Amino acid sequence: MKNGLRILFVIAMVMAVGMGSGCGSKSSGGGISKPAAPTNLTATPADSQVTLQWNASKGATSYNVYDATVSGGPYTRTGTATATNYTVKGLTNGTKYYFVVTAVNNAGESGYSNEANTTPEPATTKPNPPANLIAAAGDTKVALTWNASVGATNY
Repeated sequence: MKNGLRILFVIAMVMAVGMGSGCGSKSSGGGISKPAAPTNLTATPADSQVTLQWNASKGATSYNVYDATVSGGPYTRTGTATATNYTVKGLTNGTKYYFVVTAVNNAGESGYSNEANTTPEPATTKPNPPANLIAAAGDTKVALTWNASVGATNY
């Protein structure tokens, strides 16, 4: 009969935990609700990366970051953040990416934020202005000379 008592005890414990006070609520975190989805997600491109920013979600302990190359997904989780910003690195320049973020706490994960999209591009550097510009007056014309600027393709 020891086995019969043990089974009864296990069943009673499962029922007590599953039916006890605080259970049956919308959360699994002891009265904690899932956080709301983050809002106002923005994406700022750079060379092979995108920096995301969003508004905090009350009760969130972290955020999951997802991306896709098609609007609406399917999304792939690319990282986790504890702040309200995250930089996704190693992206392909010239490819358009779509991003969403979810908020997470002990009760679970929120739905997706708004979708933000952008295309990472290589950094562009402007050449310095030409140096030592000299203007020489001539008959109905002016001759200009200067030192070349590194990286300039035309003037």
